[in-house]
Amino acid sequence: MSIDKQLTEYFGGVSRFGLADSDLNLLGREAAEALTHGFEGLALMDLLDGLVLDDPGTSNHHVLVRTGPLAGQVFHLCHSDVPRTVFPSLEAFLAAGVRALEEAAFLEDLHPELSPLAPDQAGLVTFIERLLEDEGLEDLVPSFVPSLDLTDVALLERLALAENFFIAEAVALEIAKRPAAGLAQVAELCSRHGHPQVAQAGAAAVRAVGG
Repeated sequence: MSIDKQLTEYFGGVSRFGLADSDLNLLGREAAEALTHGFEGLALMDLLDGLVLDDPGTSNHHVLVRTGPLAGQVFHLCHSDVPRTVFPSLEAFLAAGVRALEEAAFLEDLHPELSPLAPDQAGLVTFIERLLEDEGLEDLVPSFVPSLDLTDVALLERLALAENFFIAEAVALEIAKRPAAGLAQVAELCSRHGHPQVAQAGAAAVRAVGG
C-alpha cells in the first residue's frame, strides 16, 4: 500500500477515534502538514522526509518516515534521548494512540524497548555508510543503529571503532539488548574503546553475549 493511501486510512482513524481532540493531540492532515513545514531544514527530518503526526505540547514528536529504508515506520523525534523508530507502521501507531487514550497514558509510555527493524536492511546499511562519510551527518548515525538486525558484522566493527563515541556506544547498547554469540568480537571492540562511556557500555555488551 502506498504511503498516501496509508495516510488516508490513518487520518480517517484519527478522526474516528477522537484522537485529535484528546490530550494526545494527534494531528489531522492539514495540521500535520502545517507543523511539518516548521521543521524544514532540520537534517534528520529532511533525510526521513518526515511528516509530524502529533503535537503533545512538548519538544518531542512522532514522525512518519516517507522515504528511505525506514519508509512507512514511525520515528520518535526527541531531545531527551536518542531519536529512533518506535512503531513499524501508521497502523501500529494508531493502535497505540487508541490504547493510550483508553488507559490515560502517554504515547511515549507505549514505546517498545526494541525498535522495529528496518524492512530494507541492505538499504539501511548503505544509508548509514553514507552518513559516516559526511561529517555534517555522522552525528545522526546512532538514531539508525537500533533499526539494524545486527548481522552485518563488518559495519558494526566500523561503527565500534568510530571516533564519535556516541556511534560506538549505540552499537554496544544495542548488542546488550540483543546479544548473540556472533557479536562477541564487536562487543569486545566496544569494551576497548578509548572513551570510558563506550567502554562501560561495551563491557555490559560483553557480559550479555556471555564473554
